[in-house]
Amino acid sequence: STVREALRVLQAQGLLTGADTTSTARPRVTHEHTADSAATALSTALQVGAVPLGDLVELRVLLEAAALRTVVAVPNGARAAIERMRVATLADDSVAFHDADVDFHVALAGAGGNKAFGLVMTVLRDSIAGYLLSELDSRENSAATLGALLAEHEGIADAIERGAVDEAAVLVERHVRGFYEGRTQ
Repeated sequence: STVREALRVLQAQGLLTGADTTSTARPRVTHEHTADSAATALSTALQVGAVPLGDLVELRVLLEAAALRTVVAVPNGARAAIERMRVATLADDSVAFHDADVDFHVALAGAGGNKAFGLVMTVLRDSIAGYLLSELDSRENSAATLGALLAEHEGIADAIERGAVDEAAVLVERHVRGFYEGRTQ
């Protein structure tokens, strides 16, 4: 019964698949919901104060800068996200901008081929996404903020296209830290 209960927990977390009932005979390990499970765990830790926002931002900066150093070209998903950011900026739509921003950073993190970068970046972005959206919504001149952020994203993409991945890493660090500065205590 203990093993069966453990299997039920793993199944509830999306780490195991099976029929309608949990059987110890043929459980199948799955990775389909691994990112969702990890994001939920990290989000829960953040909500209960176990991991401060500043620590998550620091981890994100280190991870994303390292990931960008492995990217040889801006993926189509990141270029499309920049176009969506441009449209959102013109419409002064912080929700649409936020969605495109998330897609941009996740696409770049996974573009170097390291699956761990993409997975962890997705979890980190999901965990701190609420802070980004609430911060965008709280800005008095949100159109100007969106425009400045759009220019920063374009600068990161342009550096990658020029093959200046170290510059892109510095730009993404400045971009992320600049946005969260003063909010990560």
